[in-house]
Amino acid sequence: MVTVFGRLAGVALLLLVATLVATLMLGGARNPAGIGQAGIALTAILATAAPVLALAPLIGASGAAGMGILATLFGQLSPTALSVMLERWPLVRDGAVLLWNVTPLGWRADRWEAQGGWADASLFVLWIGLGVAAATWALLPPRDIEGGAQ
Repeated sequence: MVTVFGRLAGVALLLLVATLVATLMLGGARNPAGIGQAGIALTAILATAAPVLALAPLIGASGAAGMGILATLFGQLSPTALSVMLERWPLVRDGAVLLWNVTPLGWRADRWEAQGGWADASLFVLWIGLGVAAATWALLPPRDIEGGAQ
């Protein structure tokens, strides 16, 4: 458990420093909204990093990194745009839009910044928690059928 928190804390620290430097370079000291935008960006990044961290032991570092890159590249696509793209396949469209609505993607961070509120923030925090829990589970030693450690 400590290893998982250490890894995510290391990612958070690295991203916090980079985000604050970028915010200050873009005039965040004169623009208080810039600090809020930096917080939204950091939360969204951690919500993507936590599931990637969780999947790394299961699918390998390259697979997890690929998942993170795809989430970053295609994450700006809104659920409405995805629905229009998949209009010809209604069964696929409905499932894809549902999945798109519950994952921590970039479009949600944009909406959080534009509209505010706690719904998007809560979803990001939920995904951070799920990622930490899944990474902890993935790093636990395997158990035999009777429940004893191997």
